[in-house]
Amino acid sequence: MEIKHNMMSLQEEVNKIADRIEKAKREILHEDAIKHVMGDFYERLVSGYETIMRDMFGYDFQWEKPKKSSALLEWLGYGEFLGFEPQFENEAKDNEGKRPHAANPGDVPDTEDDRENERAENPNENENRPNDFINVLDERDVEIAQRQLAMEESDEEEESFEDRFNKILRENIPLVALDVSELDLYFRRPEGEGFRWQKPKKKNKQLKSKIRKSLSSTDRMIDIEVEGFDDDIWTLLPEERWRMYRYWLKVYCDNVQEKIGDKEIEFERTCRKYHEILMQEDKAIMRNSTIIGMTTTCAARYHSVLQEIGPRIIIVEEAAEVLEGHVITTLSRRCEQLILIGDHKQLKPKPTVYKLAREYKLDLSLFERLANNKLDVQCLALQHRMRPQISKMLKIIYPNLKDHEVVENYDKVLGISENVYFIDHRETESPEKDLRSHSNKHEAEYLVELCRYLLLQGYSPSQITVLTTYSGQLFELKYRMPKAEFEGVRVTVVDNYQGEENDIILLSLVRSNEDGTIGFLKEENRVCVAMSRAKKGLYVIGNFEMLSSKSTIWRQFVDHARKNRFIGKKLRLYCENHQDADESILNAEFPSDFKRSPGGGCRRPCEYRLTCGHTCPSVCHIKDREHKDILCKKLCTKTCSRGHRCPLRCNQDCATCEIIVPKRLPKCGHTQNVPCYLEPADFKCEGRCVKILSCGHTCQNLCGEIHTDTCTVPIEKLGQCNHATKIPCHLIKTKQAFCPEPCVEILQCEHKCKGSCGECQNGRLHNTCDEVCNRVLICEHICKENCNNCPPCKEKCKNRCKHNYCGKQCGEECSPCAEDCEWQCEHHRCDQICSSPCERPRCNQPCKERIPGCKHPCIGLCGEPCSNVCRICEPDNEAFNVFFGTEDEPDAKFVQLEDCKHAFEVTGLDKWMDEIKDEQIKLKECPKCKTPIRRNLRYGNIIKETLHNIEVVKQRILGSKSEMEATERTIRQELSELEKTDARKMKQIHNELTTGAVDENTLKTIVEQIKILKYVNELKEKFETNEGRSGRYDAMYQKALNQLNAVHEFILIRRRYFTKQESLDIESELDRLKLLHQLMRFKERMFILETSLTRELSVDLMQSEQHLTDGRRLTIQRRREVETTLTVLKDVIPLTTIGISEEERIQIVTAMGLTKGHWFKCKMGHIYAIGDCGGAEEESRCPECKSGIGGTQHRIRDDNALAPEMDGATHAAWSTQADLGNDDPFEVRFH
Repeated sequence: MEIKHNMMSLQEEVNKIADRIEKAKREILHEDAIKHVMGDFYERLVSGYETIMRDMFGYDFQWEKPKKSSALLEWLGYGEFLGFEPQFENEAKDNEGKRPHAANPGDVPDTEDDRENERAENPNENENRPNDFINVLDERDVEIAQRQLAMEESDEEEESFEDRFNKILRENIPLVALDVSELDLYFRRPEGEGFRWQKPKKKNKQLKSKIRKSLSSTDRMIDIEVEGFDDDIWTLLPEERWRMYRYWLKVYCDNVQEKIGDKEIEFERTCRKYHEILMQEDKAIMRNSTIIGMTTTCAARYHSVLQEIGPRIIIVEEAAEVLEGHVITTLSRRCEQLILIGDHKQLKPKPTVYKLAREYKLDLSLFERLANNKLDVQCLALQHRMRPQISKMLKIIYPNLKDHEVVENYDKVLGISENVYFIDHRETESPEKDLRSHSNKHEAEYLVELCRYLLLQGYSPSQITVLTTYSGQLFELKYRMPKAEFEGVRVTVVDNYQGEENDIILLSLVRSNEDGTIGFLKEENRVCVAMSRAKKGLYVIGNFEMLSSKSTIWRQFVDHARKNRFIGKKLRLYCENHQDADESILNAEFPSDFKRSPGGGCRRPCEYRLTCGHTCPSVCHIKDREHKDILCKKLCTKTCSRGHRCPLRCNQDCATCEIIVPKRLPKCGHTQNVPCYLEPADFKCEGRCVKILSCGHTCQNLCGEIHTDTCTVPIEKLGQCNHATKIPCHLIKTKQAFCPEPCVEILQCEHKCKGSCGECQNGRLHNTCDEVCNRVLICEHICKENCNNCPPCKEKCKNRCKHNYCGKQCGEECSPCAEDCEWQCEHHRCDQICSSPCERPRCNQPCKERIPGCKHPCIGLCGEPCSNVCRICEPDNEAFNVFFGTEDEPDAKFVQLEDCKHAFEVTGLDKWMDEIKDEQIKLKECPKCKTPIRRNLRYGNIIKETLHNIEVVKQRILGSKSEMEATERTIRQELSELEKTDARKMKQIHNELTTGAVDENTLKTIVEQIKILKYVNELKEKFETNEGRSGRYDAMYQKALNQLNAVHEFILIRRRYFTKQESLDIESELDRLKLLHQLMRFKERMFILETSLTRELSVDLMQSEQHLTDGRRLTIQRRREVETTLTVLKDVIPLTTIGISEEERIQIVTAMGLTKGHWFKCKMGHIYAIGDCGGAEEESRCPECKSGIGGTQHRIRDDNALAPEMDGATHAAWSTQADLGNDDPFEVRFH
């Protein structure tokens, strides 16, 4: 017991530790669970949450941190207050003011659950989905299942461990913040001032899938990112929060994983000891037992124990199907009596190697060997299964068979005239070469229709079994029996059904061929099993003429059937509701005949009165005679309290009455049209408000709405562009008051600009052209993007082969098919995989198949899909019209294109397909309808070569992996140097553009955007600095800053490429603002120095100022004039006070190579520099005036000062402020 207790304790510990790792991967953990790996982030998380809550609920808010509350869950956006999913957007709007808005935490691509919902809405796409059909079992499935069951046999003690483990997994560990596994039961719904979780059925899988996608992502922060993060973690973007959370999870799981190793080794050692003890316990139990029951597999495992115990009596059930060796090995020297129970006239044992069974008779059981050697055998003659009509037929095999009285009282099979019937036919079978089996389409279709008919009679699926003698027929049956209709019907082969029974058996014999080959249907063992499984009804379909001619046993069965009149080509059906009516009789010879009984009865109307008083709309049906499941679809006859009739159907619950009626509202006294069900006090008045706003205009809102101060009355305003426009009153003093006149310029793409004058900044920054591209891409889709460099195609890829289809977007690289090539015939075979070029030649031998229906020779070629066109029956078909010139030859063979179904004469089509033209890379097209040829075995190599060339082009568009990775590294580096707000926005743009197919040009555009943003921010800093400004021109500075902000917003627009027009606009506008800043510096210096200019230079200065401030675009001519004027001004107006020119100052600073903050001046204003770190370590004398310069301990003398006029520094290099203010901005030039 001590070992057992230790093993259970160890197992429980290991399972609990493993369960923590599993929980971490499947659920969202509580911050307390990972507190030790979060470090100081834990306190920052909790304190940040408390701060946000106080902002929401007031400063008296105290978070007591209840057990189920989690700041981490709120941080990730899935808590009660700080996050909401897109599907709850409407509810969020209704609750505005109750909680702050947070970023959407889960922008994750669609998952498999979403794609399942799509497929459910498109049933036509479900043809090849095996999961939509019932499950069938062939011999191999059953054998594997039996072996697995045998291997899993164990005692009750071991099963208790499994129960204990499941109990641990079901425990609701308090360290989990959100149980994602049960998320489909909940969603957040308003309740009071907070939210509670209650998940709507429609969205139950989507939210769960998004969170699981976020948890399973491998994109996580690295140590350097986490260690270097000093900001408020509540300012992180949603995706960055998930990256940090996944980093914590990785550290947490690594720590937990280390604890498992030692426990596992100790557990395995204890298990071995325990199983040794269990074996001894089992031995003691069996020794003291009167009866021991076990399988042959278990007997082999306990062979040594059984030999030692030595049972005196051994009983073997189903002994005729047990291998002889399995029985012999269970015998011991002490065995006195061996009782074998079985039937050697049914199935034999199944050795794993069929060759051994055939050559060495290993399929001969000990039971059969003893019976064949005339050993005394006791036969049980009384049967309790089959009704007399079936058992009488089995007397052919068992002459002494007798019926128990219970079988005399079986009910008749409903809807069928005979309880036993042989349906005779002459439809030929189809060989299944890959399965080395056979199938018969006619029999499969007939039995499926018969099974459906029986289900309509009210039989449950468990009462019906469909048997077949060949595994190939299983799949013919399966793909005709959808789960929705046939779930529960057992479909299997005869060999798997020995020892089992059912009320109704439908048996397909399959074999029907011109050669008269019936295979193992001539074996009496299998025939005996097949014919003796039914209790109440047996319906067998097959070619009984061929079977009776090739097999004695079948001849006897057929003779018996003819004698008792239950064989024929037609199965007689009748209606249970109208048995006496002539139209209720139906003779079913073909599967289509069952369609004349759509409800399982006849075609007469039902005429049953439903509970609502209407008549049942269905035709005669047998199931649901009480009409409990029938839904009446006629209009409801109920009325509301005002006499309005319900507009819904009878089967729907009556809703509130929506009829509009006039009602007087008590709050305002207005009479309004209100829905019938709604009380007047609850209705929001839709009359006009009469309040006068502060601007003097009347409130434009409705009477029932809150008064607003955003007046929308249009006011006329004359803009800088000289357009008189009308602008809403509340926007008249804002930057949103832009001119709505249409822009009439022609863009670089030669399209007319569709923006307005204000949107395009008076022609300086045009809106992106939104004309549709309409160019034909290499994949032959039409580009639907706006006029631009065409991005990778986002249409669904149309490439497919015989095996599967490509589910990616067209612009992504296709994954090559790895299945075996199917281009094979009896003359040639290809051993390559499907996507590789075929190594076999085209086969020009004629096809030997016959056209279904007319049985005329196929006009196609060997190994190619057969055409559905017949030369004899359809001589006027368009395929035989002269197209290539060889169609009218009597021995002409045709190839049918699978994509468009057009058929062409093979020699002409071969020549046309093999013709090489110097043209663009594209798939060959059908000569008639121009449909691209994507699937055709004969021309597979041509198609594969073209597709390969297309993939090469895709790779060039998308860029190489190494180049894209390098660009991604550049983006991360550039983002780290960008201002935080811009960095967040650019990260969001980057994430949106890199979801799905992405090319290298898109990444390079992101890099370009970041660099331009850095340049714009640098220029803004120059306009914002107060150094050397008099205040006289502050209005001009502010206007320039507003224009820079407009450029800033223009750059932050999400785009995959910069168009040529956008590049020109950005360059022109930034050059204008840069020149304007230089001009303003000269004007400031003129004002301070009171400098006078010549008349000619003054005119030039005024003209330059007009060019830069009149709101128009900076043309090349204007820029040249402004630059010329600024060059002249440099010689007239000094921009520095240090007695040297600007060019000389720049040359000196560059030559010294010092960063900002190293230049100082003595008390007389003479300039000097301090090297190294920039901090003063010693004092000296000024070479000009001999006054003291320098300082000690990194502090300059009190009478010395920093010289910002040399390098623009705001602080000395050796200072904390310098680290923040003296960095050199990134100089960039755009072209």
